[in-house]
Amino acid sequence: LPLPLPPAEEAEEEEEEEGEGKEADEAKKKKKGKNNLTAAPGGKQVPVAEVMEKMVPNGSMLANTQLKLVDVPQSVTMYRYLEDKDWDSAYKIACLGVTMEDWRDFAMKAAEAMQLDYAKKAFIRIRDMRYLELLNSIDQRRSTSMGSPGKGMMAPRAAKSAAGDDESNPADLVYKAELMAFQGQYQDAAKAFARAGSIESAINMFADLRQWEEAKVFAASSEKIDSRELVRRQAEWAEEVGDWSSAADMYVGAGDPKRAVEILGEKKPAKWADQMSSIATDMAKHSQNKQTLMMCAKHLAEAGEDAKAKAVYVKLDAVHELMELYISRMKWPEAVALADDPANAGKFDKAIFLPYAEWLALKDRFDEALAAYRRAGRPDRSVKMMEQLTFNAVVEARFKDAAYYYWLLAAEVIKPKDAVVDDEPPAAVAGGGGEKTGGGGEG
Repeated sequence: LPLPLPPAEEAEEEEEEEGEGKEADEAKKKKKGKNNLTAAPGGKQVPVAEVMEKMVPNGSMLANTQLKLVDVPQSVTMYRYLEDKDWDSAYKIACLGVTMEDWRDFAMKAAEAMQLDYAKKAFIRIRDMRYLELLNSIDQRRSTSMGSPGKGMMAPRAAKSAAGDDESNPADLVYKAELMAFQGQYQDAAKAFARAGSIESAINMFADLRQWEEAKVFAASSEKIDSRELVRRQAEWAEEVGDWSSAADMYVGAGDPKRAVEILGEKKPAKWADQMSSIATDMAKHSQNKQTLMMCAKHLAEAGEDAKAKAVYVKLDAVHELMELYISRMKWPEAVALADDPANAGKFDKAIFLPYAEWLALKDRFDEALAAYRRAGRPDRSVKMMEQLTFNAVVEARFKDAAYYYWLLAAEVIKPKDAVVDDEPPAAVAGGGGEKTGGGGEG
């Protein structure tokens, strides 16, 4: 058994136990008092007991009775006031205690009725900053249109009487449409915009949503809207997302084929050459489109689409550019045919035959090269070639060819400056037989 404590220690232990018991009782009282607080008119927390002492007289049945606070939502009462459009009373009832969803319903109904003051207060309660920004924007614009500030901040006593006045204001229909669009009710918002006579707002809304077909439907119903501008916006969006072919088609539809050609020439999407050729074919031939058509032909020629480039040059009657294309591709028969065309007489310089003569010489077609040099106005190059051909024929013992070239050389020397040399020698020279152009490898 434990030994008994001395009297002094036993007394100290009893005092400690009593002190702990008092602290526990005080904590319970504080907790109980905290749970039994009520809101005073000044916003301070007051114990229920103090309120009861003031409101309940001594000797009544409720005297010395402990009461507990129970939150009772006032939603039903609030909705009844909302049905009557009594915004002031509905707001006061909501302040007594409603759920967050009830506050949101109150805010939306007040906003739709253009009771912006109550709507803002309700959105502040639920901390919805997005709608607050929208309502502030609407309030500022509405105040400006009405000519005096604060029209959206309606006084409580006038709130009920002004509930139906906004229906006659077309601007309020626009604001309501904005609220519908903010809630995702885009079709209803577009119809509201149309009723308010602001079809541009509906088109802009659908354009921002990238719903181009819906935007076109509303654009078609208005004579003031240029559908090409809407197509241009769609083309810019297609360009942003990298749909180059669609962007080019839309730019053409918007009346800007130049931008379409620039995109196709720079980005070169699949089948861009066919698309560019189609654009060039559909474009009218006049001075405004000449630069765009030349750009088409240039891009096609650089890509090796000679047939398509030729079609564009022919459409423009750009014979000089077409000749440059033939020369760069060494399509000499086509180049000569173009130069010999009577319709192109005097359009080309004789110098274009100089590269043709050099090409013929490289192909060992010396007789044709000599004629080309003469057409190019370079008899010096023709004489030099004949001298080389004659020397080669003598060294290789091809005397008949040497005689032929001697005859041509003599005819070239003694002929008048503007005379044309007959390429056929006399029968005595030509009758010897043998190839005239063979073995001229060093020429």
